[in-house]
Amino acid sequence: AATPMASLLQVVSWRVVFGGIGVLSLILAVVILRYARDVPPVANATKPPHWWPTLKQVCRIPAIWPPTLVLFGITGCMFAFVGLWASKLIKDSFVLGDLAASWYFASALLGLACGSFALGTLSDKLRRRKVVALFGVSVMLCLWLGFIFLDWHQGVLGYVMYFSVGFFGAGGVNLYAVTKEVSPPYAAGIAMAVGNAGVFVAAAVAQPLMGWVLDQYWTGDMANGARLYSETAYRMALWIPAGGAMLALIGALTMRETRCTNNYELRIKNYE
Repeated sequence: AATPMASLLQVVSWRVVFGGIGVLSLILAVVILRYARDVPPVANATKPPHWWPTLKQVCRIPAIWPPTLVLFGITGCMFAFVGLWASKLIKDSFVLGDLAASWYFASALLGLACGSFALGTLSDKLRRRKVVALFGVSVMLCLWLGFIFLDWHQGVLGYVMYFSVGFFGAGGVNLYAVTKEVSPPYAAGIAMAVGNAGVFVAAAVAQPLMGWVLDQYWTGDMANGARLYSETAYRMALWIPAGGAMLALIGALTMRETRCTNNYELRIKNYE
């Protein structure tokens, strides 16, 4: 939606665009209310325990934290970059307009969509979570270092790098499965929520932290009332997601291999 929205903003105001999105959302809500139905409860189903003790139980599982760390360092930092700084980096570095820069943003989102499907399918086919996580984390670390050290440019190479950040940043889709597979079956939703919290904590921390680094290297240049940051400033700020990738590598190395099955009960029996 980024590029179509940028195109619309060339001819109408942002209020019209957001108003249209709001109306479309209301229409979708009415359609869901009219046609979506709750699945009837299963007869004689065991009532799940209350969420608070279940959350505490999940947080006490040591195996839940390595995949959460990977989600923190890879997917969370990817969202921090793509969600805010990716478009501004390409605009400031190569003096591009909003519409031209939005195509790079769109390529990252396309990579995210493709990577989720491709890496998830690969993991399921191999029946391996850890090796796919290690692969994705390693490539992401190389990509961030490439942004920092390589003399990359706009055009094909820029599109490839942005697409790749989205593609391999989507490797977190397998880590959601891992959080579920190391937890009791009745806590699958809460387990994935713990992993997802890592993503949003990382995004919440990394975005302002990257902004702070950029401000430290700001040279005083302005355009249309906004600060312009130098290539050096962006290279220094990109050490934040690169550091996240290093943390994710630690998580991937210490993560349990579940072989795509829930092994919580087996681990409990072995412990006993």
